[in-house]
Amino acid sequence: MIHLPASEIAASAISSAASATGAQPRAMHDGGRGRRRCTECRSYYEPAASAATEQRVCGPACRKARQRELARGRRAKAVDDYRIDERLRQQKCREKRKEAGGCHALPSAPKYADIKRKVLDSWDRATAASRASLERRLPGIVRAIVRSDGTAQAPVEAPSRASLGS
Repeated sequence: MIHLPASEIAASAISSAASATGAQPRAMHDGGRGRRRCTECRSYYEPAASAATEQRVCGPACRKARQRELARGRRAKAVDDYRIDERLRQQKCREKRKEAGGCHALPSAPKYADIKRKVLDSWDRATAASRASLERRLPGIVRAIVRSDGTAQAPVEAPSRASLGS
């Protein structure tokens, strides 16, 4: 048999009597300033004096979770209204993005001038050489141009699909 102090026996008897009758704990009767349980994480907290009777959550993270849950419930009750509101919200967002300059990044700096210079240099060397020399050097020239096209110079900005052309 377990022996409990008289104060613990009295406290457990009061709390079990209150729960059996459906009454609120003592903390609720003194203006709501006692310890309360958070509706989200179920931990105990002391409500703020300014919101003693209305506060339901312990802090900002639980408040955000509760607001999300309540909003989800409201949307579920009025699905058609929610869809209309969501459609309008998306339209506004798309218009704002369009005014800000579109959704794609600016095209990367063109490498046309660099490639043109390499081809012309190669052409000048090739025309100075004989036809046999040109045929022998041509595969190496093409490999050098193709290899350097993607790796010689890092783009300033990430390339976009718009800069690739059609």
